[in-house]
Amino acid sequence: MDGGHVRGEPAGLAGSMLPVRFAREADLLLVVAESAEGTAVHLLSSRGPGVDVEPVESADPTARLARVTFAEPAGAGTAPVLTGSAAERFVAELRAWAQILAACELAGIAVRMVEETTAFVQVRKQFGRPIGAFQAVKHTLADMYALASSLRNLCDVTLEDATSSSADELLVLAAVAKAYAADAAVRVCESAIQMHGGTGFTTETDLHLYYKRALALRAWYGDHEELTHRIGDSLLTGSQLAEPRSTS
Repeated sequence: MDGGHVRGEPAGLAGSMLPVRFAREADLLLVVAESAEGTAVHLLSSRGPGVDVEPVESADPTARLARVTFAEPAGAGTAPVLTGSAAERFVAELRAWAQILAACELAGIAVRMVEETTAFVQVRKQFGRPIGAFQAVKHTLADMYALASSLRNLCDVTLEDATSSSADELLVLAAVAKAYAADAAVRVCESAIQMHGGTGFTTETDLHLYYKRALALRAWYGDHEELTHRIGDSLLTGSQLAEPRSTS
């Protein structure tokens, strides 16, 4: 769980996390806590003592969000599953895989938007012929297809390389995939809405659901601008990729 701050104290965990996707549906919560001894990873029941899961409003109607608050005796008497350097390494890799999976989900959204738009422009007519026959529409669809296809190919290659990469390489692979996905998928969605004309700006179609999910995923574990700066700093300085400022 990311998006807040949890402290590990003798009496248990203290603090809150916001937002947490699908926290109310989860049976177990993986919690990253900081204490005087360093980073620790805990595995707690979402319905255990001292754990409060409160639903919050979500801009993405397909993803439920919640605020998870920990108070005494949450985690009391239960040893963390990982501590110290092992916990830090695990958390870094976990966040990297979260970035990769978010990129893959964004790729799926982009591909679906291309399919939906291609089908629509073949049946929607203007001036007596399908709007897909107009050069401007063809150019937009070609750009959408190029973005969606390149994103999907990038995700395929990233998944193939990630399983055999070192820890540092994994961080870079994940950041590159998420940075490109955060930009490309949103651009494809915006073009899809434009190609659907007035219909695209209503809730009568599913376009708004895909667009809202893309906007929500864009910010998770770093958006395009933040990740691009982090990747550039790492390449220029030869240092390890820094953690994102926000991991919500």
